[in-house]
Amino acid sequence: LGDGPGCLVLFGGLRTLGVNPPTCSHPMNDAFAYDLAADRFVKVAAGNRPPGRGAHTSVLLPDGALSNPGRHLLVLGGFAEGEAGAHSAPIVSGHRLKKPKAGNKTPSARALEDVWVLPVDGICAGLGGGGSETADDGDDLVEWRQLELDDALPPLAHAAVLPLQGDHGVELLVVGGVKNNSAPNKCAWLLDLSTTPVTVRALELGGSPPAPFASHLVLDEGCEVDGNGLVSVHTAKLVGISSWAMRSDVPFSKLDLATRKWVQGTADGAAAHQARYSVTQAGSTVFLLGGGSGSTMGTSLLVRALELATSHTQT
Repeated sequence: LGDGPGCLVLFGGLRTLGVNPPTCSHPMNDAFAYDLAADRFVKVAAGNRPPGRGAHTSVLLPDGALSNPGRHLLVLGGFAEGEAGAHSAPIVSGHRLKKPKAGNKTPSARALEDVWVLPVDGICAGLGGGGSETADDGDDLVEWRQLELDDALPPLAHAAVLPLQGDHGVELLVVGGVKNNSAPNKCAWLLDLSTTPVTVRALELGGSPPAPFASHLVLDEGCEVDGNGLVSVHTAKLVGISSWAMRSDVPFSKLDLATRKWVQGTADGAAAHQARYSVTQAGSTVFLLGGGSGSTMGTSLLVRALELATSHTQT
């Protein structure tokens, strides 16, 4: 975000408890800005915060996507607090979300279906290498807002989202992820962010989608983007990637919204058995960062690259 070094804005997540093996619990609802110039985190003073959560999905919306001016961070779904005030975040073991045992006094993971937005243009303005360790001086700098939907989404965690350019404004594509009890989500939706309330439209997609856990969406090779970096909702060609599958290749599928059909992809080149990696895109190359396997989840420093034009991978 911002001009020059800018900053990164992070929201929520799960505190890690224990070391052998580590378990993730206690969903948080804090927002932090990472000051790239000063190499530090600064807490964001934000009012009306959403419930704490982990395994949620977030994406940066361009200016004009909502009725409010400026860019916004959108947060969708995730796992949150359980019944009777007990936390209900899932236990991470291997590459699956496991239901906690009854004796742990922790109910099974409960996914959320809410959607929130946070204005972000002013967050980085006070950074740039100086200032306080916290942006909270008693007054809230920004305010969270929950979006009203005209139809309910199912509770989702680990879903993939991508803003697209629709006929009247920005539409958000939502695919993949898991529902309560880690049941895979096989449906897709378009959320028209230009309407109030937000119009939710279900999509029928055929073919072979990627595995639903920890889904990611990136643009396929050859997509034409507008000034906001968005592609048309009618012609978008996308790549869906799952970072939970424990396989020797890079698990991905390609989606053509013109035909609304997934096609299973294959990649050449050797790749380590990794899971829970992060995914980011630079041009026609997708980078898969970190991850791990078995009891070493999230500890790897491995970086792999998937070249979309050739489906070649390298470490």
